[in-house]
Amino acid sequence: MPRNHHDALFKAVFSQPEQAAAHLRAVLPSEVTRHLDFDHLRHAPGSFVDEELSDRHTDLLFEVESRWGDESAFVYLLFEHQSSPDPLMPFRLLGYLVRIWQHWLGQYPRARALPIVVPVVLYHGGERWNVPSDFASLIDAPDEVRHDLASWMVDFRYLLEDLRGVEDDELRGRALGRMALLLMKHASDGRLWERLPTWITVLQAVLSESGLRAIEIVMRYVIDVEKEPPTEELQRLLVDQVGRETVEAIMSWAQKLREEGMRAGEDVGARRLLHRLIEKRFRAVPESVSEAIEAAHLEQLEAWTDRLFTAKSAEDVVRE
Repeated sequence: MPRNHHDALFKAVFSQPEQAAAHLRAVLPSEVTRHLDFDHLRHAPGSFVDEELSDRHTDLLFEVESRWGDESAFVYLLFEHQSSPDPLMPFRLLGYLVRIWQHWLGQYPRARALPIVVPVVLYHGGERWNVPSDFASLIDAPDEVRHDLASWMVDFRYLLEDLRGVEDDELRGRALGRMALLLMKHASDGRLWERLPTWITVLQAVLSESGLRAIEIVMRYVIDVEKEPPTEELQRLLVDQVGRETVEAIMSWAQKLREEGMRAGEDVGARRLLHRLIEKRFRAVPESVSEAIEAAHLEQLEAWTDRLFTAKSAEDVVRE
């Protein structure tokens, strides 16, 4: 799977406009939703997350047609998948908002006004979210001072959806979206296969609404988290509930993922070995050589390791 299984599941599910629209409709307050036409929600490609945070955070931006005229309003959905809250979340969101507006002005350089952006944070960590939901609370000043200077201060709020405080049967949206939320909410307890029978109704709805491809998205996540295929008992239950074809596909995916994991492990070991051997022979590994090693496939790494003993420099080892 890509860098992070939470990231991959979130993007695979909620980058689909119909899944995102159903979810946002359910979680945003009525004073927001009544102004937005979710039937015309569009995914705006690109990411506004800081480069150094991209391994830990995933953002999705959607453009929604407003109900008050020809203008478009933006809904910005940020998925937070850290295991602990970020105390500077409002500040980080402010950076994302500025980037969104900068991107928008690049598209519409003659604009003299900016679109609305509604930040939404989806959180499923184990700790209680104890971060302020408004930007002004981050300012280091007494409440009285903040009140007196409010006209000169930046302020905005974001909507927090904390899955810890939502019962499983209260999760809203289309079936695939609900299943994704269930998985992310319970992934940390290491019992996804055990819980799956209690979610059979949702799984059946996923299959009915979105087909076998959606089941693959779900099961790839479960297999990636659990690292093991379902037990034979659970397989029999799944056959009864979702059909033999689906279970056979699940087992095929499980085998494929195990093979991918083994190959990935071999690649990591070969890279580490080549790094160490080059360092021992040439005392240092230049950055360009290190980058080439990280980008190479297993067969190439093995060939470079063989070449190490005749190469005159570290650069010679990886030269094509």
